[in-house]
Amino acid sequence: MQTILPLPTIQSWDCHTCGTCCKEYLVTLSPAEAQRIRDQNWTKEELGGLDPLRTKGGLFSKKTVINHNADGSCVFLDGSGRCKMHAKHGYESKPLPCKLFPFVLIPTGRGWSVGMRYACPSASGSLGRPMPEHLVPLRKFAEELLNREEMTPNPSGTCAQVDAPIVEGNKGLDWEKVRALAKGLALPLLDRDSPIGLRMFRVLILASDLRKAKLANLDAGKIDDLCAILAGHLPASIGKDRMEQTPKPGWIGRVLFRQLAAICLRKDHGPNRGLAGQGRVALFGAALSFVRGKGAIPKMHKWLPDAKFDVGELAVEELPPEVERVFERYYLMKFGSLQFCGPTLFNMPFWEGVDLTLLIFAVQMWLYRILRGSMPEMEAAQKALSIVDDHYGFNRVLGTFRQRLAYQILGSTGQLERLVAHYGA
Repeated sequence: MQTILPLPTIQSWDCHTCGTCCKEYLVTLSPAEAQRIRDQNWTKEELGGLDPLRTKGGLFSKKTVINHNADGSCVFLDGSGRCKMHAKHGYESKPLPCKLFPFVLIPTGRGWSVGMRYACPSASGSLGRPMPEHLVPLRKFAEELLNREEMTPNPSGTCAQVDAPIVEGNKGLDWEKVRALAKGLALPLLDRDSPIGLRMFRVLILASDLRKAKLANLDAGKIDDLCAILAGHLPASIGKDRMEQTPKPGWIGRVLFRQLAAICLRKDHGPNRGLAGQGRVALFGAALSFVRGKGAIPKMHKWLPDAKFDVGELAVEELPPEVERVFERYYLMKFGSLQFCGPTLFNMPFWEGVDLTLLIFAVQMWLYRILRGSMPEMEAAQKALSIVDDHYGFNRVLGTFRQRLAYQILGSTGQLERLVAHYGA
């Protein structure tokens, strides 16, 4: 039986048939899933005149996907937001990606950790049953995932056999130590007496301190103790004044940051598609705008309001408690599930994944500043998380050599600290 590691109790979810996942994403099928749908003998009349499946990709990268309508919605989505496949053939007839969304299963040695995609409105709103109540289906999904992806099970048969992410300078760390390190890194997030921006800034400082430690010489329990000691000193040593005294990002920091923001805002398909629908010339013009960082922000996503880049630089007063909580929940989920490194983040080493996650926070806070002028603050927070989370861990561009070089430049030049301080303030 597959082992699901302790589920986060801070998160709830149930499907509310909003149809977002059926309108926003192409579902890639395994050969067995594709054949199962063919055997269901769907007619074009049942699917709006379209075939149920199509192929995409080049000669050596062809994949079978569920077909979509012209508006980007799945051919199996009916007018009430429900799945025709589910209605006609039952829940088990659906492909695993459809059943699993918005959950993310992360193999972490002795079991599967559980993450969540905030691209789902019910996930970002924490609407539904508490996560522990999903334990039974998650075990089944894990077994299906193991077989679907032809992953090798670990010796105990409770999880996939996957190497622990590299911890730079400490390559000998096993999963137990990596889990302890991730748990310790999230400790500053539990301090609800401090604003979320300061908490994330303390995560950055704690990460900087831990990178200097010889963790390979410590067992998991000692790593727990070290993290607790270092995190315990942070409230007294790293206050709001430290963030305010941190210099603003320099030119290179701002340019690389805006390039990352452009990637995270871009929506190429579905009803919220932005400039991608206007062709490459429009996208090239948008890229130049993000380099300059002046004037109107290009509409890379339909949710973006008419706003100028300057709006993203405006100071934000104290965040409402509910906004604090949604950011807290999101990052506790990311760090707690180890969704920020390794197999679910382009196989990034541990510390590189931490750096990218801190940059993602800065992008989300920048975007929140832009959205809050045109909608309620809680809605702005949820949409900022949703837009960016659509890419975090899923847009392969974020894991390319060029982007990883950009993260390293931002970290090595001190620009990462400046960006987190500036946009988290």
